[in-house]
This record gives sequence, structure tokens and C-alpha cells, in this order.
Amino acid sequence: MPLYQLVLALRRVPPTSLRQTIRPLLLSLRAIEQKYQEHLPGLLLDPNAAMERETEPEETAMWYAWHHGKPPVRHFPDPDNVDEEKWKRLWMRDMERRE
Repeated sequence: MPLYQLVLALRRVPPTSLRQTIRPLLLSLRAIEQKYQEHLPGLLLDPNAAMERETEPEETAMWYAWHHGKPPVRHFPDPDNVDEEKWKRLWMRDMERRE
């Protein structure tokens, strides 16, 4: 669905029922911080252990984004010489900011 159609559909919903519908989907700031400071970095530290257990849909999306993401050229001009730890920190910071 194109974004403009989503916006039009959301405008048809009364604000109070929309708020009640969306609230369970949103995380608190504390929960977001915990997710990006503790949970997801732990998965990146030990990917084999993370892959052995059943993953949540959000974790699966994180793995997809991590494996298909490319380090920004402004931070890593040489694509063959990428500092993995620095790339992980930058990537996690950007993901947390988007959330």
C-alpha cells in the first residue's frame, strides 16, 4: 500500500480509536533502550546461539537488515577494510534512532 493511501485511510479513523489501536504496538522509551542496548547486541555477539533458538519476527527482520546492510562510505571509504565493531555500533545506533 502506498504511503499516501495509508495516510488517507488513517484520517478516516476517529483519533481516539486510532490511539487505542496503535498503543499496544508502540514500545516505551525504556523498552526501546533495553532492546537496542541489551537484547539485539547480544544476538549479534553470538549469532550461532541466536540462530539455534526460535526467533521472533522482529529478530528475523533485524537479521535480514544486518546481513543485507552495507557500511556507509562516509565512515568506511574502503569497503574491503571495515571495522566490524565500529560498524555494529553505528548500525545499532541508527536502528535505535529510527525506532
